[in-house]
Amino acid sequence: MVDENNDSLYQYILSYLQSILIVDAVSIPKEELEGKVAVDPSEWDTFDILSRISYCLKINDLEQALRYANQLKGEPQAVANDWMNEVKLLLETQLAVKALLAHAAAVGVQAYH
Repeated sequence: MVDENNDSLYQYILSYLQSILIVDAVSIPKEELEGKVAVDPSEWDTFDILSRISYCLKINDLEQALRYANQLKGEPQAVANDWMNEVKLLLETQLAVKALLAHAAAVGVQAYH
């Protein structure tokens, strides 16, 4: 509930109470998960985005979780910023490892023949 312009203590308290009372009842359409339908992230609120991030983390899809996290605005974005940076570093490292493994495999095949 807290955005860039709304930083009163009252807003923080209301947001905290709402986050406690919210049940993770947002269902993600199957078509969206399969990539069959175009989505409009501007229609999502913070809890919709967090539900999507949570689902992606449960299925170990960090790349999609990061895409969803980039949709956060205001205070939630500021809170998630460090996590997003760490996930970017992890994904970059995984990509570099895959490239090194592919290179090592190619050199190994070349040396074998």
